[in-house]
Order: sequence, then C-alpha cells, then structure tokens
Amino acid sequence: MPRTGKTAHQQRAERAAGLYLRELLSAPGPARDRWEALADEIRPGEITQAAVCQVLALYMWDQAIEPDGNKTLPRKLKDPVSKALRGLGMSPRLLRCFLGAFMFSDKAVTHIRALYRGDRRPSVIVGVLPSPDQMPEYRAHDYETLKLQEHHWLGADGLPSRHRTEIMIRARVDGISSYQYRIDTPHARVRAVRGGEGGALHQLGPDIWAVDLKFPHTLKAGEEHYIEFWTLLKYDVAPPPEMRRGSHERVEHLDIRVEFHPDKLPRSVFWGEWAHYAGPGNKLIDRDEHVLDEHFAVHRYVEAIERSVVGFYWEW
Repeated sequence: MPRTGKTAHQQRAERAAGLYLRELLSAPGPARDRWEALADEIRPGEITQAAVCQVLALYMWDQAIEPDGNKTLPRKLKDPVSKALRGLGMSPRLLRCFLGAFMFSDKAVTHIRALYRGDRRPSVIVGVLPSPDQMPEYRAHDYETLKLQEHHWLGADGLPSRHRTEIMIRARVDGISSYQYRIDTPHARVRAVRGGEGGALHQLGPDIWAVDLKFPHTLKAGEEHYIEFWTLLKYDVAPPPEMRRGSHERVEHLDIRVEFHPDKLPRSVFWGEWAHYAGPGNKLIDRDEHVLDEHFAVHRYVEAIERSVVGFYWEW
C-alpha cells in the first residue's frame, strides 16, 4: 500500500471496509438498484463507477455537504471512490456519504463501521495477484467456485497426514466433465467420496501434480455440482509448515481448518495473506495469530477471496 502516514492497522481497516462496500454495491439489492438507475451501461457482477459517483454527488448536494453549484463533483469523486472500492483508503467523510447515500441494511452498516474501526476481521479478501484478464497465458476456469471447504490434519510426526476437500461449483459453459485437483507432492492418494471418480495422479510441472475427478454426468451451463474427496498424504520430506489456498479467480465461502495431533502441537499459529504463491513475490503481507481450540485446531471462514493467497502457517 502507498505510504500515507497512516498506521498499518488503519490501512488494513480501511482496506477491509472499502472492499466490503464493493461487495455490497456489486450484489443484487437496493444499493445496486440505486446506482443502476443512473448507469449508462450495466454489466453483471461489475460496478459502474460513474453512476456510483453520481449517487454520492446527489446525496451530498441534498444534504448540503457540497454546494448545489458544484457540478463537477461527480468527476471529482472519481479518484477517491476508485481508491475506496479497491481497498486503497477511504476518509471518514466519504464513508459517511456512502452509508447515507445507499440503502444498506442496519446489519451491513454495523459491519462496515466495525471493519473501518478495525474491530472486525475482513469477510472478503482481495489480494494483489494479477486478475485472469491481465494474464494472457492464463486460462480461466469453466466454472465458478460457490463453496470450498479445506480440512487439514497433521500426524504425531508433525507431517500432513490427510486432507478433506468439499467444493461446490457452477458451470459457466456446457460440457464440463471433470474437476482438476492439484497438489504439491506425488506421495498422495486421492479418494473420491461424492460427485466424482478419481483418476491417476500425473505431473503437470515442477513440484505440481494433479488428479482429474470425472463427474457422473457432463454439466450444462448454470448447473451446480458438489464434490467431496479425501487426500491421504505421505511426505518423504517435511513440506513448509503451512496450509494455503491461492486463486486468481473468485472463490466464494472459503472455509479452512487445520487440526494438529495432541502429541505434536505448534508453538504458534497464524492466519496469513501472501502477495503470491511462488517466486520472489511469495512474501507474507499480513498475519493474525490464532489460538488452538479444544480439538487442537484452528479455523477461519471468509465470505470470499479473489486474487489472493491465504491460509494458516505455524511455528514449532
């Protein structure tokens, strides 16, 4: 983030509040209806920023926050609104105008204010990975991820022993027949439970292997499909002490749980966010310490991640 004289805590809080505002303005509902009524062009899942600025300007004129004669106000709001909705900072004044101009529920307003104060963890995480349209070599998935649950277990030797994945997808196109599951070790056995039939583990590239889980039937566009499978792990060499999930695309309802063996407990565990999943950009940019529960586990749920690498890491 740019240097603004704000503390790291303030920057994180303003980022979380701004990204949550973006979620509310993107989702179908009264807030989206307000700016759509003034938009020249509307695209599903996207925000027409000029229309948002127009709604804010009308509110500021009506409330005498800005003089009626200031007809350039919508254009002047372009930069601060863009920064706010990208999580790059937002003034208290602009936040108050957002809350006044759009018809957010009381629950949403309470949540935004708590995020802005830094009293609540962000429910949506948008990172700094390039988006698919910025990567000519990247082939976007033919499906949306509606739900992803990752449960990870470690044995008494401190090594990952098993992993359970549950995922709900929605096909974007006709003809999807399988889901490709990727993993960082060849020493694994994947056992499908529901929604797919496991194939052979094959190598895709350096330090990356995959299994193609074949669906019982080919999906049609808009069709939703649930998959559940286990990964039984046997590492020859200890992997990095972490359980991460990275995605250039949006993943809804991400749930990550890591359970440790009572005979091998970590000294500390952190929820982290990384700038990238590989190369020189693979650096921690934010973290939050967690305490083991009564089952010797840590758990975190977020409503969505996008262009992010998140997860748990621990220290022995």
